[in-house]
Amino acid sequence: MTTWAEYWTQQGEARGEARGEARGERHGRVVLLRRVLETRFGALSPDATERLANASIEQLESWADRVLAATSVFDVLA
Repeated sequence: MTTWAEYWTQQGEARGEARGEARGERHGRVVLLRRVLETRFGALSPDATERLANASIEQLESWADRVLAATSVFDVLA
């Protein structure tokens, strides 16, 4: 039988784990998109680097969709 304290501890651990996984997924997308942008267009400006670092997963996905058709980093991050 699980006590209330054990139950809430398990719930807290599960929430923390889910947040950690989401952060890791987002970080991986940032790293990959940055690598693709740098390979295609060269070194990124500090502004572009900051925008990548602060982007949501949804924004990163949108930018990733634009990479192949873009002619500049500006076209991707616009």
